[in-house]
Amino acid sequence: MTLRHSPEQPTVAINTSAEYAAARREVKRLRNAEPGTVDALTLQAFSAAMEAYDARQKADPVTANADESQNDE
Repeated sequence: MTLRHSPEQPTVAINTSAEYAAARREVKRLRNAEPGTVDALTLQAFSAAMEAYDARQKADPVTANADESQNDE
């Protein structure tokens, strides 16, 4: 998972199911972030990255299955 963090807007990229699981933990940790804080921006970035990952997985089920089998090894 790539996390580029700037005070203005953090950027998150999720590429594997393990990274997705880590992002879920971060979203859970940050769910009560005060609006306008760095934590709130980070929460938004993780949420958007998770949505993008979900969309990619639904669009390409072959890749989704390959990702899961790689994590099982």
